[in-house]
Amino acid sequence: MSDSNEEILYITDPHPDIENNIKRKPFEYYVRHPASGINEDTGLIFCICGYGSAPESSYEKDTLRPYLADKYNCLTIGVNYFGCHIKYHYTRMVIHEFFDRLRQHHNVTGIDNPDQLEGYELFCSLCPSLLSNGIKRLHPECLVGAYSPGEYTNFGLLPAIDHLHVLGEIFKKYKINKDRVYALGTSYGGYIVLMMAMMAPQTFSLIVENSGFSLTETDIFGHNNKQLLANWVTINGVEVLQTEIGLWSQDPESPHYFAPHNEQIRNLLIEEHWNPIRTCFYGYHCEADKLASVKNKIHLYQMLKKKTRAHLLVINEDNIDGRLFRSLDHGANASDRGLFDLSYEKHLSAESTQQGVPNDFDRQSCYSFFCGQKVYQCTYFKDGLRLTLASS
Repeated sequence: MSDSNEEILYITDPHPDIENNIKRKPFEYYVRHPASGINEDTGLIFCICGYGSAPESSYEKDTLRPYLADKYNCLTIGVNYFGCHIKYHYTRMVIHEFFDRLRQHHNVTGIDNPDQLEGYELFCSLCPSLLSNGIKRLHPECLVGAYSPGEYTNFGLLPAIDHLHVLGEIFKKYKINKDRVYALGTSYGGYIVLMMAMMAPQTFSLIVENSGFSLTETDIFGHNNKQLLANWVTINGVEVLQTEIGLWSQDPESPHYFAPHNEQIRNLLIEEHWNPIRTCFYGYHCEADKLASVKNKIHLYQMLKKKTRAHLLVINEDNIDGRLFRSLDHGANASDRGLFDLSYEKHLSAESTQQGVPNDFDRQSCYSFFCGQKVYQCTYFKDGLRLTLASS
């Protein structure tokens, strides 16, 4: 499909970071049009990439969004949400005591930084010398820290607000069928999808999530200010252990303290946070998932079933078919297109959700989420939304 069917648009005034007061930068979002054009029945699908991917990646741009746009007569949306690029594309690297550790563990001398380079450029300049010394894999203590200035892994809340901000802009720009608003996400993307449904319970018709988190149950997103989960990466032929640098702190005196209210707003298992909801949910989760708790996910869907149609498939060996589900690891190496196809078919065959019901933007909804000593309030307007944080 020609790129003429996809627009790149911008949010020039993003929603403020009400928790850490990090200055927001404008961000882009991608709108893929169905090849047949937009008509009165055209819907919308958010395709929410997870940790380590981005909406401009080849799979998202060239494979997933065009397929869903054309098959389902929908605008398909990819959003460069807050923190999206932290793992996908680092712009800064921090090398602490690197040369001392290089000498200690590899007995290498004579490698230094004469041009006073920094971060990623420095490491790239070192690779030829490392390879010439027979070093293809560095000792784990020769690790580097990576980050993107002005961003951190917010863990779901601000990314969800970014997507809802984009949705308000889409409603203003295009005349689409508001009964056909869907969202699809895997892993961290699945968690963002679920957070969006909690924040806007009268807006989405269908949510499809695979292996989404249910709360801040893992250390890898930096909510405790520890070094995040390290992973080996190859840069110019040299393997190096890399960690991402977080922002949140466990120190109550820190301005970035991850306080109880920060944790509670991100806890999807708090039943009082789920208002009356029109959304239908289809979830998928491996029974042996070591990253996102299947026990928590089962609990979440049992709770959702009290309020709406919610279906969870716990994936085991019997479900591995090499096509839709390919492994029992986190995410099941599943086909995003296949998951949406399967879920949409089941959604249509089941009892239809209410049609013509005003969404949260049209009804100008206001939801309060009480989190101990603080309350988050999400207020919708015809042309957008606003999230505030105040004492309860």
